[in-house]
Amino acid sequence: MDPENITRRIKEFQLLGLTANRPLQYALFMAFLTVYIATCFGNLTIITAVITDHRLRSPMYLLLGNLAFIDLSESSVTVPKMLWDLTLQHKVISFGGCMAQIFFFHFTGGAAIFFLMVMALDRYVAIHKPLQYLTIMKPGVCVGLVAGAWLGGFVHSFVQIVLMVRLPFCGPNILDNYYCDVPQVIKLACTDTFVIELLMFSNSGLLTILIFFALVVSYTIILVKIRVHVTEGKKKALSTCGAQITVVCIHFVPCILIYGRPFQKFSGEKALATLFTVFAPMLNPLIYTLRNTEMKNAIRRLLKRNVFSETNYLRNNHQHLLAFLFAVNEINKNVHLLPNMSLGFHIFENYCNPQITYQQTMNLLSSEHSRIPNYECDREDHPWAIIGGLTSKTSSTMATLLNLYKTPQLTYGFLAPELSDTIQYPFFYQMIPKQDLQYSALIQLLLHFQWNWIVLLVFEGDSGDTFLKTITPMFTKFDICISATLRLRLRVQNNDPTEMLTKSNTNVSIIYGDSQHIFPVGFMPSGIVWITPTQWDFTSGYILVKFHGALSFAIHYGEVPGFKEFLQNLDLQSLEGDCIIQNFWQTVFNCWTSICNSQYSEFPMCTGLENLEDLPGDVFSMEMSLYSYSIYNAIYAVAHAVHVMYSSSSRHKAIRNGERLNLWNVQPWELNRYLKNVRFNNSAGDEVSFIEYTSLEATYDIINWIISADNNATRVKIGTMHLLASSSVEFKIDDGNIQWPTRFNQTTPRSICTSNCYPGNYKVVQEEKPVCCYECSPCPEGAISNKTDAKECNKCPDDKYPNRHKDECIPKIIIFLSYKELLGGALASFAILFFFSSAWVLGVFAKHRTTPIVKANNKDLTYMLLISLMLCFLCSLLFIGWPGKVTCLLRQMAFAIVFAFAVSCVLAKTITVVLAFMATKPGHNIRGLLGKRLSYVIVLSCSLVQVGISSIWLASYPPFPELDMHSQTGEIIVQCDEGSVIMFFAVLAYMGLLALVSFIVAFFARKLPDTFNEAKYITFSMMIFCCVWVSFVPTYLSTKGKYMVAVEIFSILVSSTGLLGFIFLPKCYIIILKPGLNAREQLIRKATNRT
Repeated sequence: MDPENITRRIKEFQLLGLTANRPLQYALFMAFLTVYIATCFGNLTIITAVITDHRLRSPMYLLLGNLAFIDLSESSVTVPKMLWDLTLQHKVISFGGCMAQIFFFHFTGGAAIFFLMVMALDRYVAIHKPLQYLTIMKPGVCVGLVAGAWLGGFVHSFVQIVLMVRLPFCGPNILDNYYCDVPQVIKLACTDTFVIELLMFSNSGLLTILIFFALVVSYTIILVKIRVHVTEGKKKALSTCGAQITVVCIHFVPCILIYGRPFQKFSGEKALATLFTVFAPMLNPLIYTLRNTEMKNAIRRLLKRNVFSETNYLRNNHQHLLAFLFAVNEINKNVHLLPNMSLGFHIFENYCNPQITYQQTMNLLSSEHSRIPNYECDREDHPWAIIGGLTSKTSSTMATLLNLYKTPQLTYGFLAPELSDTIQYPFFYQMIPKQDLQYSALIQLLLHFQWNWIVLLVFEGDSGDTFLKTITPMFTKFDICISATLRLRLRVQNNDPTEMLTKSNTNVSIIYGDSQHIFPVGFMPSGIVWITPTQWDFTSGYILVKFHGALSFAIHYGEVPGFKEFLQNLDLQSLEGDCIIQNFWQTVFNCWTSICNSQYSEFPMCTGLENLEDLPGDVFSMEMSLYSYSIYNAIYAVAHAVHVMYSSSSRHKAIRNGERLNLWNVQPWELNRYLKNVRFNNSAGDEVSFIEYTSLEATYDIINWIISADNNATRVKIGTMHLLASSSVEFKIDDGNIQWPTRFNQTTPRSICTSNCYPGNYKVVQEEKPVCCYECSPCPEGAISNKTDAKECNKCPDDKYPNRHKDECIPKIIIFLSYKELLGGALASFAILFFFSSAWVLGVFAKHRTTPIVKANNKDLTYMLLISLMLCFLCSLLFIGWPGKVTCLLRQMAFAIVFAFAVSCVLAKTITVVLAFMATKPGHNIRGLLGKRLSYVIVLSCSLVQVGISSIWLASYPPFPELDMHSQTGEIIVQCDEGSVIMFFAVLAYMGLLALVSFIVAFFARKLPDTFNEAKYITFSMMIFCCVWVSFVPTYLSTKGKYMVAVEIFSILVSSTGLLGFIFLPKCYIIILKPGLNAREQLIRKATNRT
């Protein structure tokens, strides 16, 4: 039958499902429906959290989000069909639907397996190379790994489905399962499937087993590595790895049991299949959320998003409005600044709410009665410039609309760096310097006190994120480490930094937030040095005795004359039309007025005699704050720009022509080019001007807060810091004038992770720990460190070496073998002594040259040998004293040639003895060789070879003097460099060869019959000679400096003395003490006796 016709017979498969029991089916339907809903909710929550929460941007959470999507997809491939079948009596699935289910089931399942491999790799890199984690697992690599995992799942599934669709199916069509899968469907094929089963086993079962084994090995390595982590790091790493190991087991164990064996049915297969098709996708979100603190926090933030929006209403901010009124009044009274003109204004309250800010900005640009952009027909008081807002969020919300109308916006608060972009915000003017300058001031303060182990408490929000993003690399650059970072929420009751501050083991904490943020003072631990930014003011309701000794920055500005008097003379009647001030008045004085429909009717009526000067400092300050000062300058900047605009030549021309100046025709954008170039001195004497990037340069005052027990705060200026955007920092501080927290007893607090490394040591960063948590290691040999906490040791110059403490380089001692020291003097004395001894022996032999004992052993060779020995003793003197260029050239050459000449003489004497004996035997016709000529030939030829070697040495690599500064610590060795070690040992080898030949010849001739046979003496002398120079080589190579020279001198003296003593002392003994033996009659008698 045609296979295609057979295949077409099977149009659908019948599924037997989990059970045939109807009541049990309904119970399973409810249970699995609940599980599937939980699966969808849990995985969708993880996916949403990973996408929306900026804190989950690490590679691990990218992989986790993908795994959640895979779990959701894998469950959706089988579970909805199973739930539908549980409600039916007859369960069928089409052939195409079955193939599609197999494809997508293996696609998602294969991708999940590969993703688990990638997650194991991610944890391995995070734990083994934490400092390089972000470099290795960079976004491009992560995207590649994710794409590779998806591709691996696709290839795995594609192979499965290609093998399946080519099989013929002719019946039966019953599948004993609740979904289509390879092991059940392949058994229904009408052909032999053994080969295909093996291929599918390799693609599914074997692949699963190999990957599971690889994961087991990798997680074992990771767990072993975790053992060396500190407690906190170990706990976090175990939590993350534990979750992943649990997921791996849930995925792989059922897969191995189903696919890792021949495709045979076994009991419990359906229940095992439900584990990874139904329950595993639900359990994975629970495992990751219950074991992962960051994921739990992200889901909690996701579920609570938009639940509340809280406004912190700070009473001291009303001074901003009073400063605004003060500046307007001053300008309107100044007849020179804006003559015949008065400034008007509108005040809008936004309650720190973005929506209200947007609405109020629309009100400024619209009609009085309709909030319609560009519709101002019934309004003549359109604004020329807008002043606001206090925070980055408020300012950016306003700028979104104001930039469209090119309306100048002057901000008086600290803003995020992105608002300094003149391209995106061309009409934006900052009255306060950029925060980047403040960060530099903070770094300088920490470096001054050597604080490098700190805690950061940062309020949540864009400004806090920007602060962390900016300050973290700056800390890293200057080796300042963050012990812990706590993100504070707007709600006070949700902030409790006590536990973190206690565990951090630090004495310095930096608090960062915008002016509207309220710090949880009730939870604050005492005895910590708090450092606050310029935008945070203790007088805004934060005063607490626990802040005693805190340090803060304040932009330097002068005192504005008349402002305090303005506040003192302020009365309620003058502010009847201002509801904001009326409400403020009622709040701070606990009284009631009927103006503006006040709700404080339970309080007594305000008398109008209340005085702001009587209020405590934490309620209201009579001194102008930084923000009030910025508002004051902003009003004057606008006034000066208007003054310049109406003083321009075009305006004068209009006046001369008698034209009427219509102020209402002036558009806001016209003011921008005058505002950008404005420059003036305010009443406090400070210059106000917009410099590069429309910001101001900064001079910071360093403030020390002294807070008494009754919470009265005193600001004490302890230093100044002047910064420019492109120049260096001028830093001055009076340490002795600082009041520290009481527990430090007026000693400067220390906030470091480890103790200082004192001079002589350097810092060694420990693996997997912050750079501040270092170990101190002594400087290596030849290096020093002369400052505390040195990052590295400095190598001493070649002519110096470290002292005992390794904190200073001291000059090295110059050494050489000198006549003045004991060793050099002794060797020189012995050399001279032996020289004269050789001369005395020569004299004795010359005096008794006619005696038989002298004549019997070739007196000419004897004279040459004695002269050469005298020269040997003298050449040793060339090795003593300062090595000069001439002495370096001569001493090794003289030693080599003289010694070769001496040994050649010995060899000639030995050969002469042998030949003389051989000539006395019958049949030998060598008598003609005897005589002086042969001796001279031997001496000259052997000596000339050494002369040739020495000449080559001098021509190619001549010795030269050098200073050896590295062989001995603390010493500079003045020595002769031999030029070529090979040539040096070549002359020694040749001299040794001559000595060895002389020794061998003398050894065999030692028993020849002769009255004055000196072969035996030559044997002993050559044996001593060879022993000395054989032992010389290792001894010479193992010594340094002057002792190396002493070894060579000693070898010269000993070997020369051996020749002198063993060869000539016995003869001198006979000549001087036994002259009777030195007679011709004695020779004849001995010859007769032998006969």
